[in-house]
Amino acid sequence: MTIHAERLKILTLTIDGIAFDCQVSTFNMNPNAKVGNQQYTYCSAGEGNNSFYEETDDQYGLELKLFSDWRVNGISDYLMSHNKDTAAFVLDHHEDLSDQHVRWSGNLIVLAPSVGGDTRTTETQDITLPVIGIPAYDRV
Repeated sequence: MTIHAERLKILTLTIDGIAFDCQVSTFNMNPNAKVGNQQYTYCSAGEGNNSFYEETDDQYGLELKLFSDWRVNGISDYLMSHNKDTAAFVLDHHEDLSDQHVRWSGNLIVLAPSVGGDTRTTETQDITLPVIGIPAYDRV
């Protein structure tokens, strides 16, 4: 297979039907896939496998680095005003490339952002919004 590389340029992100992508500088849809603890038994050699892994649940999270926006209905205001609410989200990735456009959608838990930072710097916020269950993944 040949090398393939793309730059991250375009993202569409809506939460609760509101577009917030212009405030996003970094995103990661993190599946947080975990392997359960390995458990061992006293099974003698020759009796088969003497260990197994416990089942776990994936805990997806939408990790965002944002430019703060405290205007009415800006992303910072929205997150603060809807803390711990459940909201629908849609994230479109590479929508400018017809053969690579993919989408994640589902529901997430809105969390209030952190506030503050160093003087005379651009205000940003890092936040991870927990996704409820496994988000739908589609080729668009």
